[in-house]
Amino acid sequence: MKTFIVGRGQKANQKIEINDPSVSREHCKLTDNGNGTYTLENLGRNGTFVNGVQILKTTVTPDTTIQLGANTFVKVSDLIPNATSEKKSEDGFDISQLETIWETYHDSLIQIQQTQRNNNLLRSASPIFTIGSGAIATLAKTMEWPETIFIVTTALTVFGLLLMIFSFIRSFNDNSIQQKEEATEHFQLKYVCPNPKCKHFMGNQPYKIIKQNKNCPWCKCEFTTR
Repeated sequence: MKTFIVGRGQKANQKIEINDPSVSREHCKLTDNGNGTYTLENLGRNGTFVNGVQILKTTVTPDTTIQLGANTFVKVSDLIPNATSEKKSEDGFDISQLETIWETYHDSLIQIQQTQRNNNLLRSASPIFTIGSGAIATLAKTMEWPETIFIVTTALTVFGLLLMIFSFIRSFNDNSIQQKEEATEHFQLKYVCPNPKCKHFMGNQPYKIIKQNKNCPWCKCEFTTR
């Protein structure tokens, strides 16, 4: 398996020159999987992103656009010599790359949903502390508990307020909706029939269903896998 180092240093051997200072000398590594896909592994301090999501290691196709550091956006095919995403055998068109596109898209959606769920949990947790502290304070006054209990209720109230502020800041900075739109747009552009004369969007059919059907429902070309 051939490996490419992408970056600004002497060990980098990508096809194009990169001068962005936010890109490390050895920023990421691309390993040819031998089936039209590549394993992308981050090595840089400023991160490598796919569909707006920072990755440590993932699978990409030549058509995948990746972000290196803060400012560099580039297709995998522009980094690797002779990389191509259209593979046609004697019997039909190879759809292996669609599996990676499908998995990458749905992994992105899962991460976005997890981010949104965590934000919702933070927003719902802060009132629990403030309301709980008020209930404890009322009970303590009724039951004539020691004054020290009010230290606990005050701490709970302060913690609830801090949690509320933190959740507000996190929600304000949340760009998950934009990430979802970008991921969906990229998916719709890339999850298409590999026949250059067709290029029809395959819809939201899972890859395994497309693989089972063996033919494009629009141009009727035959699908193959490697």
